[in-house]
Amino acid sequence: MTADDESSGSRSPASAFSVAERILDRMTLTPGQTAQLRAIDHKYQQSLFTMLHGDRRAPTEAERSQLDDTAAREIINMLTPEQRRRLARQ
Repeated sequence: MTADDESSGSRSPASAFSVAERILDRMTLTPGQTAQLRAIDHKYQQSLFTMLHGDRRAPTEAERSQLDDTAAREIINMLTPEQRRRLARQ
């Protein structure tokens, strides 16, 4: 993503996968962690739909940040201690 994308407010589609990509970079997940990430994304999408009351609009920056923060915590919690240490060193 370029600086222009950030300044214009455009972001990748709202999902736990985009949050994971941003915080995990190229870390390899186990099959079980990948399944957990899919579950986290499902919860993210349900929360997004509920938050927007089914409206077909993009979430506000505040709404997106709230969902992203929750997803980030859940993603970090699913990592092994070694993966967390590697992430902290990055």
